[in-house]
Amino acid sequence: MPLLQKNASIADMMLNREIFAAFDPQDITAKIDDLIHSGTASSLNLTDVQSSVTLLISTGAIQVEDFTKWREQYYSKETIPQLPFFYE
Repeated sequence: MPLLQKNASIADMMLNREIFAAFDPQDITAKIDDLIHSGTASSLNLTDVQSSVTLLISTGAIQVEDFTKWREQYYSKETIPQLPFFYE
């Protein structure tokens, strides 16, 4: 699934759960993609996005700039909008 679709889903979840934090939806998206690519998601038996978001939020595992940390590794081939929060 493309980054922008993942971001839209995560943003909807954040809105519906009233998660207002310093990090952006793309930070959660990047953290989940890292969990999947590293194999941690399967070892933790995380089978859906909602359970992954719940775990990451409840444990404080999301950091501001997580997206920036993994942007080149996971999203270098994707078209990313020219918006400041994708590049700062």
